[in-house]
Amino acid sequence: MTVIAGMDLGYGSQVQLVKTNYLIAGVHVNGTAQAMANLLQLYNRTVDSAIKADYIACVNDNGSSVGTAQSPSSGTDPTVIDTGTLTNWPVMGPSASVLSTHADATATHNATATEIGTSANGHILSVLSVSMMDFGTDFAAGAHIVTTLGSERRSLAELVNGRLLVAQVGGNTSHLNVTDVIADILEAATLGGTSTLSLASANLGASFVQKGNAAGTTETVLSDVGDVVADTCALLSVVSLVRNS
Repeated sequence: MTVIAGMDLGYGSQVQLVKTNYLIAGVHVNGTAQAMANLLQLYNRTVDSAIKADYIACVNDNGSSVGTAQSPSSGTDPTVIDTGTLTNWPVMGPSASVLSTHADATATHNATATEIGTSANGHILSVLSVSMMDFGTDFAAGAHIVTTLGSERRSLAELVNGRLLVAQVGGNTSHLNVTDVIADILEAATLGGTSTLSLASANLGASFVQKGNAAGTTETVLSDVGDVVADTCALLSVVSLVRNS
């Protein structure tokens, strides 16, 4: 038996149980990282606090075939995950795309996003659970998503932990490889709706109004950017054991 770690209080302890929620948003038209971050804000204002998301990752799923991952057309944001890469999803801290903008290849340390991530995102020791659900209209309650990869149903946590072990051969890792999980979400039978959301909408860009703005202008709400069609968005929730130093 190997004792992995001991824990005391949640905050201040070097080892923490971390629950991370990712909004997987099916979109019809791609857009900037800022538009994605604004959509995440609208989602978090709409749903109960128990299912608020820490990050957003966008996909294009037309409802009739396997969907595709969507990279932001420009920019980065700490809460926006570039789904063009499925091997570097953080469970805490800023997204890998943001860390990449701070990497200095000429430095003798912290020269890459991966190296910065070991301090910014913590060291993932193990994944304890992985679960998914899809949403109904405008983020109403949907149904849980059952893994269908391969010829038999397998635990999502098993899949993610297996890839985590592979990554740990090279040392501590601060990111998850969610290739299997996202492949399951993108299956046509999983997100069967046809999204009409456009990240190019002005109300997610230049016309987006923050809640509680100094001018007292009416905030942008979900209905301002169009309908969220049922079975076009999903929530991925991961519970991890993380060492933060």
